[in-house]
Amino acid sequence: MSDGAIGLFLLIVAAGTIALQLPLGWISDHKDRRFALLISCTVGTVTALYVFYGVGSMLGPLIVSQFMAQFGPRGLHLFMACVMGLYIPFGLFRLRSGSGLPGTRNQGHLPYNSQDNSYGLQDVKKTQEKEPQKRKII
Repeated sequence: MSDGAIGLFLLIVAAGTIALQLPLGWISDHKDRRFALLISCTVGTVTALYVFYGVGSMLGPLIVSQFMAQFGPRGLHLFMACVMGLYIPFGLFRLRSGSGLPGTRNQGHLPYNSQDNSYGLQDVKKTQEKEPQKRKII
């Protein structure tokens, strides 16, 4: 990219950031702030996916052409197998690191009381004091 194109790109990014501040600020002031956060995260995610798609669209054909030059017409299928094979270590890592679905292990979560904006440490202690200890019969 030339210097002028880089400057134009940065100008467009800055203008987009400024343009989104007004509606997000209004939504944050008049609606739930989590809704504004959701919009902001959605825009960021779509932008990131668009950038990754663009990078993949540029690099994919270059890498595939090298595979096909090296291995012939079967190089396309070999490249696709290599890319899909990258998911195997990720899947194995996720199997070892997690214990299942997101709602199954909630021992570390505390209830949130929205009336007084506090986490339920006091509530947990009160319920532990109220409940009698069960004795195990052996």
